Amino acid sequence: MSDIQLNDPQTLYRRWEESQWSPFAVDLSTDRGQWPKLEPTLREIIYFALSSLMVAEERITTKFAGLVAAHAPEEETTFLATQQVDEARHMQFYARFRDEVIAEPRTIAAHVELAREQVSDSFRELFDGALVELHDELVANPGDLAVKVRFVKLCESGVRVPRVWGRAVLRRIRSESREWKGLTNYPRPRIAWQRESRSTYGSAGTNFCREAYPRESASRKLDPHPA
Repeated sequence: MSDIQLNDPQTLYRRWEESQWSPFAVDLSTDRGQWPKLEPTLREIIYFALSSLMVAEERITTKFAGLVAAHAPEEETTFLATQQVDEARHMQFYARFRDEVIAEPRTIAAHVELAREQVSDSFRELFDGALVELHDELVANPGDLAVKVRFVKLCESGVRVPRVWGRAVLRRIRSESREWKGLTNYPRPRIAWQRESRSTYGSAGTNFCREAYPRESASRKLDPHPA
């Protein structure tokens, strides 16, 4: 098997600059017309998926600053800043979808609280507990490489699970449902970006951890998932 290419932060930053998108450029007219006509059960499934995404995107948007501010070369810092911007765009899109399609206009905070009522205790434990605690630890110790590794791994793995799951649910419903073809325009302006997002975020996290272990393992053990 050939080695996986892991791009450096400067390359990832330049790719981001070439893949811009706006959460307000998406046409939601199809969704507005079809949403009221859906069967209640189908609406509940979609609403649950969107709620999971709303909570995840808001939390990583507001709890990513510690990683951006952690001690790092300028190239890494600027790339990490782009990832926080994209998380904010995700959050803005789901809030806009709620405003214009499935609910009445509210603040983002109000939408997040309503979405949080739909998720499980385990979900809240991850996003309102583990992620927040680890972020606060990183803010207090920006030069602690072990904490940074744990935070990167949590963002790279646990935080991406509801996003991948939620989008998979929506794609499955769109492909099989005769009633709802909503969000048909959502992925199109972002297909290239989504591909880049998976490769850039994963590449950056993997590359960072790969380099971090050799630098520090001789003097201290780095465990991304301590007991």
